[in-house]
Amino acid sequence: MADDATGQTPPHRTCGTMQVHYQLVEENPSFRVALGDLEHRTEDFVSRRALARTTGGTLTVPVVVHVLYKTDAQKISKAQVDSQIAALNRDYSLQNADKSKTPSVWSSLPTDTGVRFTLASHDGAGASTTGVTYTQTTVDTFAADDSMKATATGGIDPWPSDKFLNIWVCNMGMNPLGYAQFPLGPAATDGVVIDLKCFGTSGTAIAPFNMGRTAVHEVGHWFNLRHIWGDIEDCSGTDFVADTPNAQHPNFGKPHFPHVSCSNGPNGDMFVNYMDYVDDDSMVMFTAGQVARMHATLDGPRASVVGKAAASSSSTGGGAFPGSSDSSAAGSSDSSFDSSSDDSSSDSSSDSSSDDSSSDSSSDSSSESSSTDSSSDLSSDSSSSEDSSSDSSSDDSSSDSSSDSPSSDDSSSDSSSEDSSSDSSLDSSSSDDSSGSVDSSADPGSSDSSDTTGGGI
Repeated sequence: MADDATGQTPPHRTCGTMQVHYQLVEENPSFRVALGDLEHRTEDFVSRRALARTTGGTLTVPVVVHVLYKTDAQKISKAQVDSQIAALNRDYSLQNADKSKTPSVWSSLPTDTGVRFTLASHDGAGASTTGVTYTQTTVDTFAADDSMKATATGGIDPWPSDKFLNIWVCNMGMNPLGYAQFPLGPAATDGVVIDLKCFGTSGTAIAPFNMGRTAVHEVGHWFNLRHIWGDIEDCSGTDFVADTPNAQHPNFGKPHFPHVSCSNGPNGDMFVNYMDYVDDDSMVMFTAGQVARMHATLDGPRASVVGKAAASSSSTGGGAFPGSSDSSAAGSSDSSFDSSSDDSSSDSSSDSSSDDSSSDSSSDSSSESSSTDSSSDLSSDSSSSEDSSSDSSSDDSSSDSSSDSPSSDDSSSDSSSEDSSSDSSLDSSSSDDSSGSVDSSADPGSSDSSDTTGGGI
């Protein structure tokens, strides 16, 4: 693969979520307040309703992947996109064979999230799509400043965030590998960003970040999961989850069990968790407590994405975080547990980029109380995980027009087969045939969207 697609591999994993988050709450103080309220609601959900929630079957998240490229080498194939959807379904359904790496002291904790992912089959206006857009850019390297999320700054505007998980794939120089926005932020920047060298399991993806787990980690943030050590280095941090041990720092590379910090012996840090910073082949599980937290988010601010009405609440509603002056946020799925979510316009051309701040401030105003014991409620019955097979067929359209995308028969990932207790991992190593890449950077609300595919919303 060409140098401009791969570049240098960093010494360890990096995540820009908290860096961008601290900047965003400084610019939007009411977002900070809304997150504090959400934390209380999450704690309430986890403590009182987690057990009931696990009986509700699986929830499917429709995904749109926005591929930004400057050179042909950066224009990843549809097969590589499919391999990432397969990896998400593999890990979120606990079908990863390497879950056996979980130390025996935590063997009861790995949990099927009950969440599956599929490329959208229709866009925000109802037109058929492959769930993948291609946009050529003049930007050499994007920073973690949301510039890739707006057409005005060399990227592409999101599809309605109350209906889709938007994932932008672009060259960030692997600094960081990716980042995400927590619930309740502005719709114009809501979603996940992944460097093209860490996306999927084939093509431009390079070791040790070529198992699709950068997206697994970042989508965890999108579901309101925090880093396992709580992003404070003095042992006072928390990820608001009861069944993950406190830790002092992130773990890197391939640690050996146990790694003790913050008086958490004899078992030490849970470095095998997807929300740590280890290499892809060393992170293998979400805990039951983390899964309960995800479902609190899917019952509230992200309910509309999976076709649910949000739980009723006395908190402010209407879509965006309270007090937002960003009209494009009015249809955000991030309504504060309010079921009246309006469709957002996908035509936000405003420059949503913010200054790249690496602030280390920890004043996130989330509730300081940690989530209560829900790990046993949430069934470590991880054997009821689902097979999440994916059809990673490559996109064979030959046109490169930027506003018209002829149809193709690319299929998206299908993860509907239930009740398999198999340990077998999904084979997500798709062929990397990028000859069929098609520019589909048209307005997602128009009928000029990308190619037809099966299995979306």
